[in-house]
Amino acid sequence: MIKKSFFIAVSFLQFIIFSSYTLAQSYAGSPCQNYLNPNLKTELKTGTFSDKTGIAYNFFEKLSSSYLKPQGTSPYQNGHDVANDPDGEEEIAEKRDLWACQYTAYSLQDKNDQTSWCEGVEGDGLGEVVMAAVKTDTAISILPGLGKSDQLFKANNRVKKANIYRLAAKTPLSFSTTETNFLKGLRLIDKNSVEFQDRRELQQLPLKFPKDLLKENEFPWIAIEIVEVYPGTTYHDTCIAEISD
Repeated sequence: MIKKSFFIAVSFLQFIIFSSYTLAQSYAGSPCQNYLNPNLKTELKTGTFSDKTGIAYNFFEKLSSSYLKPQGTSPYQNGHDVANDPDGEEEIAEKRDLWACQYTAYSLQDKNDQTSWCEGVEGDGLGEVVMAAVKTDTAISILPGLGKSDQLFKANNRVKKANIYRLAAKTPLSFSTTETNFLKGLRLIDKNSVEFQDRRELQQLPLKFPKDLLKENEFPWIAIEIVEVYPGTTYHDTCIAEISD
């Protein structure tokens, strides 16, 4: 009886620990909805940066001065047919948030040129800014428009000229869907002007990020500021599909 009671007690304790761990690892994000973040432009001009925090995809709201609000209705809103969806509720919540965040800076580094960051202000988006983590001593390439197809590339604005700010941070790019992500201790290093060809392909920047620009325990980041665009034939949204290093 003692052995049986001990076994039950241990099993119950293991269940509590496992349940607590499972709950702690549950998806904790929320839909993106702060489409404008003009303070980022001011921070770049003054060289004084606030820390950026957020959970899951809405962390990337903080990494651009604006982003485009998705058009239409999310397929994962209330009323979604959960019963016939092969994913569980957490997976559906994550897909809901990714849909709402589809034009944030997340799409700039998801290794998928079919997704894009797009600025979200009226007009051509001149002066809008987006940030991304990079690597040291490697070539940095950018696809300076919407990458889904040649037709959509031409229909939307493409970046013609940009300012590239090299930044140092106390934290690398982190991405957690269960805990808070941080970008801390940003420091402006320099500013460089670049020009892109009007082609739907990754284009290598004429600058790298040498390690000697960083202090101890710093990580490389860049910010891209739109200066001039190739006008779209249909839309005025300016997009960048991907950064690769």
